[in-house]
Amino acid sequence: MVTLDQGGLGTRLGQRWGRLPSSPHGIEGAWAFVSPGPIAYGGWRIVPDTHPHAIVHRLASGRVRAGLVGTRSRWVDVDQVERSWTVGVRLSPGAPTALTGEPANAFLDSRVALDEVFGVPGRALYARLEAVTEPEQALALLLDFLARRVREGRQVDWRVRGLFEGGDRTEGPDAAARRLGVSGRALRQVCATWLGISPKAAQRISRLHRALGLLVRDGPITGAAAAAAVGYTDQSHFIRDCRVLLGETPEAFRVRGRAETSKTGAQGRRNLSSRRHASWR
Repeated sequence: MVTLDQGGLGTRLGQRWGRLPSSPHGIEGAWAFVSPGPIAYGGWRIVPDTHPHAIVHRLASGRVRAGLVGTRSRWVDVDQVERSWTVGVRLSPGAPTALTGEPANAFLDSRVALDEVFGVPGRALYARLEAVTEPEQALALLLDFLARRVREGRQVDWRVRGLFEGGDRTEGPDAAARRLGVSGRALRQVCATWLGISPKAAQRISRLHRALGLLVRDGPITGAAAAAAVGYTDQSHFIRDCRVLLGETPEAFRVRGRAETSKTGAQGRRNLSSRRHASWR
């Protein structure tokens, strides 16, 4: 999956970990990076994503912002200039509703502050986050906080997990419903409750992620090959989805990431690698 993005630069610039052995089901990964400072293209372009994230920023002023971001149905540009570093935890689809009991549309395309979401425990977490200066320390606090709430919270509806597990690359919503043994209407209702979007939209975003993931790998691959590999009917279909969901063509996405990597990536990697490893590893 392509996470914090800028043409795939997020993964190259910082450190990214997969699912941690000690984390409960529902926490899928964690990442940290030092913001590269001024960048081109008006901001850091974040791809649409069915997976929610808990994200903490430390600003150059010393202030901390922490929030829970739900399903993202389309791209958004985020200004990185005022941020010293960013850490985040990638959660399973439906996690905000499981953790809070609120419907998914409360988090759709939005960041809700952790103290607003979790009340007193969230405010206590904020206080602890403001007392640390290193991204690894903030990430350790965030992971511990979320792990406790995942263990205490509701389980995400099994049909949400089933939508993303199994099936072939060309599967549509009706085929997914049949595979899961439910009606199309029931699957749409489940997705609205837990994701805030339709099954078709969820599958569309997941397919885009798979294609973009191929484009940012080191090995050369054409847009046509990436489109075919993940089940687009043709390259034009892939380009149309990119324009709608990502605001640019696949090639513009790839070129932008490579341009930013050569300009800012090495310095960002040096900055982050100089920091000590987190105690939770």
